[in-house]
Order: sequence, then structure tokens, then C-alpha cells
Amino acid sequence: MNKNQLEHLGDALGQKAGITQVDIIGSQSIHAHCDTPPATVLRSIECDILVKTDREGGWLAGFIREHFGSGSAYEKEKGVFAEAIPRHRAVPLALPSDWEGRTKPLKLGSLTAFCLEPHDYAVTKLNANRPKDRQFLQEALACGLIGKEEIQKRIAELPSSELKAELSQRLATLLETELRSGSKERASFPPSFLHPPGGGEMPRKPEGYSR
Repeated sequence: MNKNQLEHLGDALGQKAGITQVDIIGSQSIHAHCDTPPATVLRSIECDILVKTDREGGWLAGFIREHFGSGSAYEKEKGVFAEAIPRHRAVPLALPSDWEGRTKPLKLGSLTAFCLEPHDYAVTKLNANRPKDRQFLQEALACGLIGKEEIQKRIAELPSSELKAELSQRLATLLETELRSGSKERASFPPSFLHPPGGGEMPRKPEGYSR
């Protein structure tokens, strides 16, 4: 999904659902942090949106599935879709503490998306540990979007000691594999990162805002 596709999806969701803010915690969150995301981000056709696990969140989750989810008319027309991720499933183990305070706002037409910081996202990728997750980590490390020291700090913020140990080992294995393979198998990306895309000041999360 490229940035234009993400902007169209966000704007359509905001207008149709009558909402102004969401959290994006999947690969599309990277669009808030760089102009040229890793190829795995652009290949993905899914946008993961965090929703509450209460009545309000249940309504939004159902709305997203019906109008913008996998198999919806929107996906058939635009080729991309949104996935509602229940907060109780995403937050307790997969996300470091204070992840919400590190999100970056990205204006998507009528909707402001608070996007997961790349190192926080990297921890969720280590946790998932599928081939496509490792591919993203390799590409993001190669182009400088993320760094191993900061990932290690975020792993240390996880609540589970067992998960900390497991993800630390996975990171070490990934780095060792990268060291052996060298740069030949790495994707090559221009180092344009960490800026407010499009220029100008981004909207800030309102005082006391929580989801």
C-alpha cells in the first residue's frame, strides 16, 4: 500500500464512520516516519487499526470489517483493506510500555492516524516472527529506519521476562544472519527518514485523549 492509497483509505473511513482519530499499529504506520518505506510495507495491502474492546470499539470493529475489511466492496475496488485489531489482543504482550506516547500523527484527509513508532513496530515483528516479518526487519535495518540498540531498549520494556528473552534471542539471530549474508541480499533504499512528510506542523494528540 502506497501513501496515496493509505490517505484515500483513511479519509474514506473517517468520513463514512464519522470519526476523526485512529491508531495505526501495522506496517502502514511506517508512512508517518519516512518517504520511502521498505518494500514489504508497499507490498502489504492491509492497514491494521487498533480498536477498543468495549461497545464503542465493537461497533467500530464491525463497521471496519463490513465497509473496509478483507473481501469488502472497498477492497475489491481499491485493492487494499483495513483490519480492526482488538486492543486487548495487541497491547499486553506485543507492544512495549509507553508505545502510545511515541506514536506520530499522520493526516489522512478527514482522519488523523496516530502511527506506531518504527522500533515499537519492530518489536511486534520480532514477536510475530513470520518470514515476511523478518524480511521487514532486514530491510528496515539495512536502510537505517531502525537500529538494534533502540530495539533492545524496547524489548526491555515488555512485561514478560520470557518474551524479553525470546525476542532478544530472535534479534541476535537476525543480526547474525545479516552479518553473514552481508549487503548482497539486502534491499537498497534511499536514506530519507524521520521527518514530517509533506512539510508543516502535524496535529497533536489532544490533552487527555485516550483510546
